[in-house]
Order: sequence, then C-alpha cells, then structure tokens
Amino acid sequence: YRLKNKVYPLYQRTRFKNLLKANDSFIFYLSGSPVSKTRKFIAYGKIDNVVFDKSYNEDDAHLSQPIDKIVTLKSVITTKSVSIYTIKDRLSFISKKNKWGSCMQGGVIPIPKEDFNLITKEMKK
Repeated sequence: YRLKNKVYPLYQRTRFKNLLKANDSFIFYLSGSPVSKTRKFIAYGKIDNVVFDKSYNEDDAHLSQPIDKIVTLKSVITTKSVSIYTIKDRLSFISKKNKWGSCMQGGVIPIPKEDFNLITKEMKK
C-alpha cells in the first residue's frame, strides 16, 4: 500500500523521524516471521519530501496511532528482494549478529552509506 502510493507515515514516537529530509535515500525492510518468508529488504529509492500532515489516512493499512508527518517518495525501486539472513553478517549497523532484530526496530533507522550500497547492490543482482 505504502510503496504503491509512494508515501510513508511517521508517528509521534518514531525514532529518527526528524533526521529525514528531501533527497535522502531509503530502504524498505519487511519484517515478520521466517515462516511467511518475510524479513527482507524489498525496495529502495529517494525521498521527495517530509511534511506535517495529520490528515493523511491509511484506513486500509490498519493504523493504530495518529500520524505526525508523512514522507512522500520520489522514486521507489522494487527490483528484487534480499533476505536479511543472507547479508546481516556484512552489515556494520548490525552490531549483534546473533540478535540482529533489535537493530531493525523503530520504523526509521539510520544506516551507513556503505551498508546502503551493499544492500542495493544485492537487490540489483
């Protein structure tokens, strides 16, 4: 829903939301259980803008909190997904490789450019 509509909501308690700005790069990670074949990086691209918009509505996506800001996406590339399990040991922002899940929580996390490049390179293969 969010990728199709090129928009991502940010909530009042979303960490790092104030760091996001136009032309930043992003990667979407889909969490879940290994049984459902999630836990993958599924898209990347560029941010168009970050705006205050408390009127944005995602009834179809089952929101549980009021929205503080929305991120509009300039570009969304969904070539190939990449499992976290195949690259987590090579990502520097994951400090505890055997307990990597805690590094992925929060809705927005900053990652080094080198890690972004590694993930997107794997998605282009």
